[in-house]
Amino acid sequence: VGRSVQVIRLPGEQAASLLDIAGLFDVFWHAVRQYRIIQTSRCDFRVLVVPVSQEIFDDERDKIEANLRNLLHPSVQITWEIAPYIEDGPGGKACYFIRESDL
Repeated sequence: VGRSVQVIRLPGEQAASLLDIAGLFDVFWHAVRQYRIIQTSRCDFRVLVVPVSQEIFDDERDKIEANLRNLLHPSVQITWEIAPYIEDGPGGKACYFIRESDL
């Protein structure tokens, strides 16, 4: 049995794949050590970030956000939260996305 791909539900009938999101953050490997996206409503996202360095992340944040809006939806609201680390999810594996409610 293969892995299933988690999908982020967006306004209208749109959806984004976590594989696409991972690809975006891979481009910014020099600025972001870890991340987790938390969807709090259909258009609201909180992004936890462990930056490689605060200065580098601050320089790249607007580019990351613009690319994230392109993947998700132009009307999404993104709130950034800097964290010293992000705990693993169940089973000790990294958890990159959490949907807080049934949207």
